[in-house]
Amino acid sequence: RDLHYPLRRQRQMCIRDSPSFSDAIRNLANTYYFLENYEEAKPLLARYIELQTQTTASLIAAIQTLGELERESRNYESAIEYDERAIELTPDDDSQVHIIANTYNNNGYPDLAIRVYQAGIRAMPDNAFFDRSLGRLLEQSGRLEEALAAYRSAAAKDADSSFYADLVENLERRLDRQ
Repeated sequence: RDLHYPLRRQRQMCIRDSPSFSDAIRNLANTYYFLENYEEAKPLLARYIELQTQTTASLIAAIQTLGELERESRNYESAIEYDERAIELTPDDDSQVHIIANTYNNNGYPDLAIRVYQAGIRAMPDNAFFDRSLGRLLEQSGRLEEALAAYRSAAAKDADSSFYADLVENLERRLDRQ
């Protein structure tokens, strides 16, 4: 018995009934996704993203989903490209930045976490906490001058915060002792 017949039938119906080929690809990707057949969904999501010429809610959802699937598969080098784009396209979602960065950092990829915070800063330039988080990662990576610049940026964005000012002062003292 052909276990994949329902999926092939679904694909045929999607393509036949869809007003555009890219919509058919998205529909098939969604079918695989909801059947938890993620390895089949990923190339279809990538193809759908590649075909899009306008930013739509469907495109953003596909990018976010593919980034998440690649992270879950530990394909971090592939995931980062989608994650940075998702951050750029949803500049009001600061929680996704922290979640994605923490995933990379907790799995031993601090350089990718740094890229995520840098993307977050580009998308949300007034977010002082992103600068602070970037500074923390840079400091943990031994990149102290860059960390100091990030802490200074956080302090400049939130001048009323003694927390950010203390980070700057403590790291300046540490650098002076070296």
